[in-house]
Amino acid sequence: MDYILPCSELDIPVEIVPGPIDGEEDAVENLSASEILNSIFVSYGYDVDLSLSEAQSQQLIDFVRQAEDNENLVAFAAWVVQKISEFSGLDVPDFLTARTDYNEPPNIDPNNNAGGNYDTNTYQEIVDLQSPWENIPSVILSQDFIGWRAEDVAVHGLSCMDFSKEQLAKLGYTISNYYDTDGFGLPQTFQTYQNGVANAFELKKAISYIKYALSNGIPVIVGVDYKSGTSNASTDNTTDHFIVIVGMGNENGVNYLRYFDNAFSDTFRGAHSSNKLFYNPVTGVMQNKIKSDPSYTTGNFGIVTVQYDYIMTMVRKSKLKL
Repeated sequence: MDYILPCSELDIPVEIVPGPIDGEEDAVENLSASEILNSIFVSYGYDVDLSLSEAQSQQLIDFVRQAEDNENLVAFAAWVVQKISEFSGLDVPDFLTARTDYNEPPNIDPNNNAGGNYDTNTYQEIVDLQSPWENIPSVILSQDFIGWRAEDVAVHGLSCMDFSKEQLAKLGYTISNYYDTDGFGLPQTFQTYQNGVANAFELKKAISYIKYALSNGIPVIVGVDYKSGTSNASTDNTTDHFIVIVGMGNENGVNYLRYFDNAFSDTFRGAHSSNKLFYNPVTGVMQNKIKSDPSYTTGNFGIVTVQYDYIMTMVRKSKLKL
């Protein structure tokens, strides 16, 4: 059974018993994390079968302490406990964030894509990245958005790359391996940003390719950097996450790429019209703060904790799926 977060079956009780802000007013210092979490649930009228570890309990305690108005947070925490008990392999972080770090082994695609079948079509290269870009609407319909499935992440080890590739497969495409070159020796990856340095030459080639691809109805997977450090030490040592470019254009004089973010489980956020990377001619990067849900936690409850920048790091050429 696939389970999608935040799910459409969020069956959270609507009757919440008033109580202390976080249920800890009567707690004593020597209480365990599980006992403190249970007191929180009791104060809001929840009878929860708490079978979490101390570490998991502490994660949920920290979660419900985020805001003064904790009713929705406690309701969500109770629901998390229920789902963890129902689905073997799920953990608290699977519910509190919709992203896992992705580490791509050198020279190996995680789904073992067959080599070859590269797109060797020629296309016109953009001369000036600051000239207005052609408006190309999304090549993938919103109803075809592939959402994050927490159970598949926990049980099968799927990552953002897997969901991005599943999104491409909707139109019959897949991604080229990071180190691949075609029959002419041309790399299938454009490294547009690495270790804090923008590559204007690679970006121009990347945008030229993306324009060609989108003009022909082909979505494109790109990598993004959003935090210090990286989980991709074996490739570019920069990329943290992958998204799917589905459109492009010019908005109020600024060129942009529109993307689907498959780390969200719901279409509203994952395929939101404001999911755009904008070209910054000063820094030479494609970048944008996440607009649809800057918290990247549980958008259903309007929690805003951390705001990330996405900086496009690499562009991987698409090819027909064999």
